[in-house]
Amino acid sequence: MEEPKYLKHLSGAIPEEAYGYHVGAYSIALEAWRRGLKVTFINKYRQKEILSYKISDGNKEHEFLSARGDLVSREAINICKDKDITKSILIDNNVPTPEGKAFEESTDIESYVAYAKEIDFPLVVKPIDGTGGKGVFTGIESEEELKEVISYLKNNMGCKEIIIEKYIQGNDYRLYVINNKVVGAYTRERANVIGDGINSIRKLVKLKNKKRAKNPGLKGKSSIKLNHEAKKMLQRKNYNFDSIPEKNEKIYLNSKNNVSSGGDPTDKTDLLSDYIKQIAIDALNAIPGLVQGGIDLIINEEKGTAHVLEINSLPSIRAHIFPMKGQAKDIPKEIIDFYFPKTKEIAVQNSLFFDFDLLYQSLNKGYIKEYKLPDYPQGEVVLTRFEIINLSAKRKFANWCVQTARTLRINGYLKEISQTKDTLVLCGNAKKVEKFKVRLASKLNKTGKDVQLVKRDRKSPVKVGFEVIGMNNIENYHRSKNTNYFAEGEGYFPVLLDLNNKAKKITSPSKGRNKKKKNERNNKNIDIDYKREYEKVINSTSWKLTKPFRNIRKLVKQKK
Repeated sequence: MEEPKYLKHLSGAIPEEAYGYHVGAYSIALEAWRRGLKVTFINKYRQKEILSYKISDGNKEHEFLSARGDLVSREAINICKDKDITKSILIDNNVPTPEGKAFEESTDIESYVAYAKEIDFPLVVKPIDGTGGKGVFTGIESEEELKEVISYLKNNMGCKEIIIEKYIQGNDYRLYVINNKVVGAYTRERANVIGDGINSIRKLVKLKNKKRAKNPGLKGKSSIKLNHEAKKMLQRKNYNFDSIPEKNEKIYLNSKNNVSSGGDPTDKTDLLSDYIKQIAIDALNAIPGLVQGGIDLIINEEKGTAHVLEINSLPSIRAHIFPMKGQAKDIPKEIIDFYFPKTKEIAVQNSLFFDFDLLYQSLNKGYIKEYKLPDYPQGEVVLTRFEIINLSAKRKFANWCVQTARTLRINGYLKEISQTKDTLVLCGNAKKVEKFKVRLASKLNKTGKDVQLVKRDRKSPVKVGFEVIGMNNIENYHRSKNTNYFAEGEGYFPVLLDLNNKAKKITSPSKGRNKKKKNERNNKNIDIDYKREYEKVINSTSWKLTKPFRNIRKLVKQKK
């Protein structure tokens, strides 16, 4: 299989916890943050597949839900949820769309059959308000199959209103349109495996899902499912899950082409004609107030024709960013360009990324109201790495690194490689990194003659903050309550929180562990070294924070 070509500036910059559905929202927030815009994640919906966040340039602010910004009108959102209304609007605006009809809940089965005969098989049947390809059945060839699908939609999926459409021959595409242009397009081949003459279909699915899980955009719910629909598809070929297909035989396990249903996305943006791209643009413009969105089309490459199937006001952009084949398209850049056009010319620096796991867990479980990312370093940002050979008193040195990083707002980590070798990575404002290096040389000169500092290259980005890694197994180290040394995984974790328990303060250390600085911010906004301060608070016998905030200890443990 052809290997995909991903965006270089996202290489090493997506935390594994953000893989899957959230990778689109994370990438948009990352693009904005790297441009120097202020990014705040907000606890608004608390649904597992939805992230809400605000982006501001200091003068104007836009709120986003996943990849959709607030310039999309409520009217557009409501229209796109109803496939029948959408179809009527497309027809009224002369946008090609398959012939079809919506049926009310009370419709008897014979009425479905009568209409099917009128427009003729093959057909597509789907719920009027379905999303993500759920309940969409394509290529229905007979009355018997139609009746079975209708029964399944009503009795098993609880669908009330159903649409029957004429099946259009062609390939399934998703086009992303914003600012009156198509900025991404990919084909969506339905879930499949290719036989090798050895493994069963069950085993082939397991192997392919393992490969999909390595793709940042496909991990999670987009895996191929051996469900009722897959079983019915295999029965057409007299196969079951344990059948062994011949070598190079392609076995389809789904009738719909959605990526979320296990489909394979392949980028085709640069291969589509202007005529077909204009159909997608016209479809978007036909919906009042829809400035960005995903357009699903069936395209017949031989005839050069296209029909709009659906319009999605909240489309995932993950398959554009991380296709299984083809060149990735930078949709996050296009979105930030549209909402903050004055930042287009900013030279984006790709040296840093931000943590996702604690951010998401804290918001999703309701522990915090807001999570504000620290400002991206201003000026020239540099990234460098050192090997430190024969370092002694490692815990004291780790303590010094964290304190110095906090003082200078330097990001990176100190990591033990072996008893005699450690790695120090630094990232931040060039002048401040230079100050760190001067202090580092002075510090090491005092530790012993055998210590060596060797500069190495570092290209991959680092997480914002400074962390101590891999130093929990050093011999003769015993931590006590009065110790000044840092434990494994501790460090400097800058973040600004708005707690759900109101008006509670936590002070933040400035120059030393035992020195405290009064928080000058609003009582609800607390600038803390996230993980370390949580541990300090929950280990105290006198703390008086409320129960919801106490439960964050569980999140900290999960992070380790």
